Amino acid sequence: MCHQGANRWYWWLVMVLLLPAVAAPLWAGELSLVLEGGERFELVGLVRRWDELGLPLQRVNPKARIDAPELAVRLEPVSSGRYVARDVPDGVYDLCLVDRRRAARLEGFHFPPIIDFDPIWRTPPRPPAEAVTFVCRWIQKSRFYENKVTPLCVAGNDRAVRVFVQLLRDAGTTYDAQCGAPVATLRYEFWQFTNRLGVWDKERRNRVIYRLILPRAELARWQWLWCPRLGGIEVKGKVELKLTLPSATDPDVVGLLSGLKPLAVRTP
Repeated sequence: MCHQGANRWYWWLVMVLLLPAVAAPLWAGELSLVLEGGERFELVGLVRRWDELGLPLQRVNPKARIDAPELAVRLEPVSSGRYVARDVPDGVYDLCLVDRRRAARLEGFHFPPIIDFDPIWRTPPRPPAEAVTFVCRWIQKSRFYENKVTPLCVAGNDRAVRVFVQLLRDAGTTYDAQCGAPVATLRYEFWQFTNRLGVWDKERRNRVIYRLILPRAELARWQWLWCPRLGGIEVKGKVELKLTLPSATDPDVVGLLSGLKPLAVRTP
């Protein structure tokens, strides 16, 4: 009996000693990031939108704020332009930077699959010119709730193209009376057009990543820019990364300028 009791206590002790190791994320990595020009941003972090299959990891938050992104990982500054994050779960992330003082937000993105079992495009392929022309004309001719619908970036091949779309309504709505001031709605989505017997057909399914509603005057202050070079960052183990942050005039940058002015469509 005493022998059995001693064995029981021995195994309890082993479990207690092993518990921290079991609870620790064995898949955690470390990201060391150097941003040239990044010292002007007060918030630097990573957003993880998609799992390994390209499915969304979380629902769209209807109460999302432009000045407070929901980060999966926050990077801490260690010196001018250098940031570090430890215990980062393995995965593919997009960089997100915010400066509330300048009302500026800069974010990366990469293309998720729209159709099940299609690949994720971390490095988006260059689409056929005729597909880009068709997509831009289709959006221009179509009617939407939003009065400013802008194809920000088009990527793909001769079989399918995916479009990163900005949908902005800054015209009057019934929300104006409810809120006591003019409001604006802003959405960011991924669409796909599939080539079926020579005709580019839009898929019904979209991937929505942001849906915001806020006072129009507040949104007009902000500059929310996107760049694919800041997206598709894979963290696995220890990663050291150096990035030069783009400006609003960079050919890869798209999004929304202050004054509610959308940037034109770009291709990878």
